[in-house]
Amino acid sequence: MTTRVKKTGTKDNEANPSSSEHRPSKRAKACPAARAAGDSTNADRERALTAVGSAFSEIDGYAIARAERERQRAEGTFVGGLQYGEVLPLSFASVLDWMQPEPGEHFYDLGSGTGVAVLTASALFNLGSAVGIEIQHGLHAAALQARDSLARAAPRNVLRTPSDRVRFECGDALAAHWQDADLVFCSTTCFTPEMLETFVGGVRQLRPGARIAVTTRALELGGLRLVQRGKLPYGKGTLLFFVYCKT
Repeated sequence: MTTRVKKTGTKDNEANPSSSEHRPSKRAKACPAARAAGDSTNADRERALTAVGSAFSEIDGYAIARAERERQRAEGTFVGGLQYGEVLPLSFASVLDWMQPEPGEHFYDLGSGTGVAVLTASALFNLGSAVGIEIQHGLHAAALQARDSLARAAPRNVLRTPSDRVRFECGDALAAHWQDADLVFCSTTCFTPEMLETFVGGVRQLRPGARIAVTTRALELGGLRLVQRGKLPYGKGTLLFFVYCKT
C-alpha cells in the first residue's frame, strides 16, 4: 500500500461513472460494537477468502513495488514516503469484523496496493461501493487484474458486492475525495508528519458513525472512539491495527 501527497489521480476507465457521486449511507450514527461474522456464514466466508487469495496467486506486489521504485530512481523521480506492504485477506477479514460494515455502505482503501483489502471487503460484505486508490501504476494495474480474475473465477453466489461496484483509481489517495466514506482503511505506518496531517484533516470531515482503520500509530484526534486494536499477520511479519468510530 503506497500513498503520496499532491498528485491528481485518474480513475479506472471501466468504473461505473456514477459511483463516485454516491450519497453517504443513511444509517444510525451510533458506533457499532466489534463482533465476528459479517454478511456471510462461516462456510461462505471461507470460500470467499479462498477466492480472493486465488486472485492474487500470480501477483507479487513486493516485486512490482520494487521494480517501480528502481524505475523511479533511474529516472530521478523517486519520492520518499512511499512504502509497500501487503495485507493478508484473512487478517483484513478480522479488521472488517472490527469495523462492522453494513449493507450499502461505502468502503475506501487509501493506498490500496494490489487491491487485497478492497477485494476482501467486497467479497465478504454487500457494499454500496468498494474503492481503492493507489499512486503506483504497476500496483494499480495488478489490482485491476486481480479484480477481473476474481470476477471470472469466483462462483456468483460467493461474492457479496458485484464487480461493477468495485473501483480502482490511480492517483494520490490523500489528494482524492473520500470524505463521503462510511469505512476507511489507510496503512499509516510510514506516513510522514505532513501525510498524517493531511489524512487526519480528511478524517475530521467524515460523518458521525464512520469507521476508520489505521496501522502502527494511534490517531491523536478528538471525536474518535477506539473500537479495537490488535496485532495481525501482515506481509512478512505482523502489524498493529487500530479501528476507530467517528462520534
